[in-house]
Amino acid sequence: MLLCAASFSLALLISLLALLSSPAAAQPPDEPTRTPDPRATYWTPPPPPFFMRVQRIARLETLNFNALGIGSLAADSEGNLYIGDGLRTILVLAPDLTELRRLSVQQPFALAFNARGELIVGQRVQATLSRYTAQGEFIAQLWQQSEALLEAFTIAPNGDYYILWTRTNPPALTYLTRLNAAGQPILTREFGRARRPTDAVHSIVPAPDDELGIFVTGYDFSESFLTVYVALNAEGDLLLRRPPLPVLSSMGAPTTGLRLSNGDLVAHSANYIHWWSAEGQLRAALFTDAVRSGFPKAEPLRRSALAAQPDGKTLYVAEVLNDGSLGLGILELGRR
Repeated sequence: MLLCAASFSLALLISLLALLSSPAAAQPPDEPTRTPDPRATYWTPPPPPFFMRVQRIARLETLNFNALGIGSLAADSEGNLYIGDGLRTILVLAPDLTELRRLSVQQPFALAFNARGELIVGQRVQATLSRYTAQGEFIAQLWQQSEALLEAFTIAPNGDYYILWTRTNPPALTYLTRLNAAGQPILTREFGRARRPTDAVHSIVPAPDDELGIFVTGYDFSESFLTVYVALNAEGDLLLRRPPLPVLSSMGAPTTGLRLSNGDLVAHSANYIHWWSAEGQLRAALFTDAVRSGFPKAEPLRRSALAAQPDGKTLYVAEVLNDGSLGLGILELGRR
């Protein structure tokens, strides 16, 4: 009897040892599920291919701006900047912002260079476009509209002029006029009517395929203090099916636009600087404070202007400050 019990115990011990030495028994006990290491799972997206980089910020105190503000900047073929004070002076700066000369011109409100290198000066009151040499010598009057205020103008790649102006006598309607390169009128038609004091036409830019783009606040296109981009064809018809430009944030008024030499579009608004391709794809955006050298003038109308080097890689941002001086920012537009 004792021998049988001993034999049974020995067999049980041998079976237990065999079980413990098996592969299943060698595995450690189950552990609770652990949170994955974030350093092994975090994915950093690549940087965007396009960028805007601040190169320099300056403050120009040698030229004061009156209530007309600044209509536009102009850059000649060498990249020199022409800045009008709206009264009687155009300041010419080298690309590094050193002063080259001053031109005496009546009401230099809006400026542009045509294909012949002539400086076109837009006069705000008694809306007028005149031709000057780059040295400020008067050539001829190109266009004039009595009892009107000049809002903005642009020169299309084919040399045609597109002008936005508003009648000063009631009803105060805003019109679009198109001239050929010789100044002969092609069309004049109504654009719209300002409904509120904050309504404003900020700038007009040419677009591919003989189209136009207008940055406007109000005029039944937007709410107060917000700017939208309105697309027109060459005859001034609204292109209602054009998708809106993608923006990082709604463009705060005022907003100034500039068409670059490669067809890209840049807009400086109260809150952001946006850069789009010629097809309307957003390339980059930058907070406007990044290029400010002071407090901007507290008004939603004419406060800023843009110009670019002929190659379209260097952008100049000018903004009228609350003391009447001009803040200037230089941006590099590039691709990684």
